[in-house]
Amino acid sequence: MKKDFAILIFFAVIGLIVYAFSFYIPKEVHEFASRLNQTSPEGIIGLSDKRKNLLLEFDDFFLNHDLPRVRDQYLTFEFPYLYQYKLLNIKLDKILEEISSVSIKDKQLKLWYVYNMGVVVKSKDKTLCFDLSAVVPNKKMSEIAQHCDLLFISHEDGDHYSNPVIKSALNAGRTVIVGKDEIGYLEQKTRQLSKKGQVVSVAHKQSMDISGIRVKAFATTHRGSRGKANFWFLVEAEGRKILHTGDGLIDDKNTEVGKVDVVLMNEYLPLEYFYWLPVDTIIPLHLHEMAHSKSFYLQANYGEYLKKYEEHTKKVPDAGKMKHILLFWGESLDI
Repeated sequence: MKKDFAILIFFAVIGLIVYAFSFYIPKEVHEFASRLNQTSPEGIIGLSDKRKNLLLEFDDFFLNHDLPRVRDQYLTFEFPYLYQYKLLNIKLDKILEEISSVSIKDKQLKLWYVYNMGVVVKSKDKTLCFDLSAVVPNKKMSEIAQHCDLLFISHEDGDHYSNPVIKSALNAGRTVIVGKDEIGYLEQKTRQLSKKGQVVSVAHKQSMDISGIRVKAFATTHRGSRGKANFWFLVEAEGRKILHTGDGLIDDKNTEVGKVDVVLMNEYLPLEYFYWLPVDTIIPLHLHEMAHSKSFYLQANYGEYLKKYEEHTKKVPDAGKMKHILLFWGESLDI
């Protein structure tokens, strides 16, 4: 009996140590997080050596440390121990502190890159959020969602749609906006998460005013596949138009989008994609997503995007008319 109890105590102690280590942040991660704060966002044209080197160093940090070796339900157990995930948590703390304290002047907007396709945009009196998800439950991501007056969800994939994050927003009385598919599946699924807050669905090419923000939705394919619904959201705030693409590809060049100030673009989209739209600034997203395959990591990173952009400029003489800005997790930009 005593022996069995001792074994139980032994494994309990080991379990507590393993659990505690999930919260431990190594010195290397802290130091790298600090170094990321030493530069500011720059356009790719005229990119300084210091900024470029740090972008490439981020790629190395991401690729040279252990990444998930398992999929699906086991991700929850592996993620908290990853150096990349620990770095993300440091940056989520930074975002939480800033969006809670920063004062935005009238007619101004500030944008934060959260993770993957996740973005926060704040005006003087509204906070807009897009595709907040870290695949596995993340308390800090859920806390960010509580600040979102409007939370836009492009589609139901786990790296864009998080049940705990959306539930947190709704429980805080916030509004979640989804695209309206033929059967209303995503709307129904989202409404089931909480009896609080509000869920609004927007149909293809439908425009509506939601809490003083003009919103228009465009149904798209999901990376070219029509088997899954995805929606672009065009949002107008403080006189600026912001387009978030999710994982969406669209064939119809007559989308009625019009001039766009900032495109929050999936890096998967061809760079020629927005030449039929007047666009001022493109912010490439869906980079360094931890729950994808190794082939994805090798494709969706800063270095590969810089190469793609360089090849693009050789083919398109006026490519520089659109500014491309690569952001780190937790980094902000006045737009």
